Amino acid sequence: AYLDEREAIWMALDCIPPHYCVPLLLHSYAGYKLKTSAAALDCNINTIKTRIHRGRAQFRQIYLA
Repeated sequence: AYLDEREAIWMALDCIPPHYCVPLLLHSYAGYKLKTSAAALDCNINTIKTRIHRGRAQFRQIYLA
């Protein structure tokens, strides 16, 4: 069951566009602070916040479908 869940998570993440998925993974999985993510992706913090929010929403929609 654990492996099935992991596979479902990665499959859902794979469906999210990279410009949403990468900030989401940096923040939620790798533990990057917003400022660090923004610097790494050459974006401002508000852009990163928006992309994380939209990435979470897309993940939730795909994962729970």
